[in-house]
Amino acid sequence: MPGMERRKHTRARINKDVRINDKAGLGTCIGKGGIYILTNQEFQPNSQVMITLTMDRGLLAVPGVVRYFHADVGMGVMFLNPTDDQCALLRQIVESAQASEQKKTAPTVLLVDNNVIKRKTYAQVLARSGYIVHETGSDIEAIEYLRTKPAQAVIFDPFIQNGFTLLQRIRLLPDCRSIFPIVLASRNIPEDKKRMHLQAVREVLVKMTTPPLRLQKVLGKYLPI
Repeated sequence: MPGMERRKHTRARINKDVRINDKAGLGTCIGKGGIYILTNQEFQPNSQVMITLTMDRGLLAVPGVVRYFHADVGMGVMFLNPTDDQCALLRQIVESAQASEQKKTAPTVLLVDNNVIKRKTYAQVLARSGYIVHETGSDIEAIEYLRTKPAQAVIFDPFIQNGFTLLQRIRLLPDCRSIFPIVLASRNIPEDKKRMHLQAVREVLVKMTTPPLRLQKVLGKYLPI
């Protein structure tokens, strides 16, 4: 939402599946005035939509208008004339989410990729989902970062320089033996290289078939917010 809405309404971080008309999305930030949604679908700014969330007490369906849209990331939706009952429920959602957020420590993720544009798009989605995301563009930067700063997960493209041996070198660092690895490769990986270097990796993904929201969902299976 634009600056005025940002300042006017208290917001809270959530991690909840939503429907935008008949399309799927993931709500990550909500307030009485609107919601930010991660989605792989495309929507035009200023278009009207119906936002539906499944709550403990049933469905909450609120009309809204798309204020801005980020391709491959998501969009900000401003609610249109919510009823008094809907405003009261939205206020409860925000207060509950704020109380829950205060009790949590966000997981830290290191994203290693020399494709700056792709890396920042993935990083933006993960950060909006609630992760603390750090980025590096090379294996050397990744090792130097992890020497002094902990991370719970590392997502890396093995096709960067020395990328296929990156995980083995990370696991030699004293505080990184239990770090969770995810491969996000720029192209398909030959089976012999998988067997030789990536046997410890549960999730081997390819960027072409892994939009940012899918990466977020895969990471969330192992490192939930």
